Amino acid sequence: MPESGKTKLSLTTNLDDWQVSDSTEYLALSGTQYHVRDDSHEIYVARHLGLRLLIPALVLTRALFMPNAIFFNHLYRPSSLDQLVAPVLRATGLVCAPVHRDLSRRIGATVSGPTRVQWMYCFPSAREAFASVYANALRRAIRLALPKLVGDAVLTGTLHGRVFAASAMSLHRLEPNEHAFSWAGEQPTQFILPSADRSGTQLNAVLKNSELIEGPNGWRLADSEWLRLNHIIRANPTDGPNDDRAIVDAILIKLATGMGWRSANGMVEGATRVSSFYQNLRRSGRWEDFEAALLCLRQGKKLAPLRPRQDAVLFPHNPRIRLRPRKTL
Repeated sequence: MPESGKTKLSLTTNLDDWQVSDSTEYLALSGTQYHVRDDSHEIYVARHLGLRLLIPALVLTRALFMPNAIFFNHLYRPSSLDQLVAPVLRATGLVCAPVHRDLSRRIGATVSGPTRVQWMYCFPSAREAFASVYANALRRAIRLALPKLVGDAVLTGTLHGRVFAASAMSLHRLEPNEHAFSWAGEQPTQFILPSADRSGTQLNAVLKNSELIEGPNGWRLADSEWLRLNHIIRANPTDGPNDDRAIVDAILIKLATGMGWRSANGMVEGATRVSSFYQNLRRSGRWEDFEAALLCLRQGKKLAPLRPRQDAVLFPHNPRIRLRPRKTL
């Protein structure tokens, strides 16, 4: 399958469920053949909507410790959070304040800086993750101790079949899976990290269908499904081969994962073939029929006979138009 262009994927993920891998597969997907015994860059593997997500340790580090321009000056030095921020007791509870005035100005100027620092300072695994970056760097390794949390994230990367290789990550909500330090008192159960760029959190909500379910071949159509449903896509198929099935597979993956149309179009040769085909199916009403029939099959229900709508007439002479509204005089 051809590699897709850059796309975004939103998800809620539990870092406790992530697995650790080396960078061989990630680099191979980028066209780099790399084999070494002691791999220095850890890759984390998560799963979402039938996709296998590959997230490099550096991508996660950049997402956790923002703003990078401030924290990266301290992550790779023998320093700790105590040299950056200090606890301040207020009526609402314990909060954290930057030690130096310059740091206070720079962290406070960022949208999510103060909230993120609060989480880093008051929770054990967050502080451990911070310290582990430098400890691993001394071993010439890029890895970190995964913090215990559930997060709302947006990944940017490329889709290779059912594998998503992430190149960037942003976090918009953190929900710790642990208690804060006892001295930290009562802390929030979740931390909202507002961002100036939330474009990835709503990935074409109209064009993402959460009701779709996987079949025997994942999001793609199985042979038996295509055999029973292909007549809905093209009621009067023309002679000669066509790639309708590949296009429908790309549409299903797009609607299930929320990936962009650019990536979906990249699955089939032709600049906009997938998106154009989908628009034509929607206009004719065929996609709704196909989607409903596919859901019945995957749920093990009996297929209802397909009937034209009352306000439509059939045009069997044109294989691209099955239903068209009646003209009113």
